[in-house]
Amino acid sequence: MPLIQQRLVFAALLLVLAVTFLVYQPGLSGTFVFDDVPNIVRNENLAITSLDSNSLRQAAFSSSSGPLGRPISMLSFAANYYLTGFHPFFFKLTNLVIHLLNGVGIFAVSSLLLGIYRRRFEPEL
Repeated sequence: MPLIQQRLVFAALLLVLAVTFLVYQPGLSGTFVFDDVPNIVRNENLAITSLDSNSLRQAAFSSSSGPLGRPISMLSFAANYYLTGFHPFFFKLTNLVIHLLNGVGIFAVSSLLLGIYRRRFEPEL
């Protein structure tokens, strides 16, 4: 891909990320909603005061939601509490950043797959 095209694609990605952030930004100032109170605020195992393995293990497996218990989510909630307390703004900001990073990941994988397809089957594409 020519350098100018790469720069345009990169600029488009940054624009989409910025617009997405701006669309969701007003919601960052809201309170905990829906299942946040029972799963985050009232979950005493998330209120960790140290990053020792026992605290992290208790936090990771403190949810009964879903078949696996959402251990990665619970760990991110515990890390949020450890760094900022139960302030909803930071929980929501972390969630938004995680979703934006996932969008970048999907973009990268899609670009790689489309590039492979183009090289193998449609070189003129």
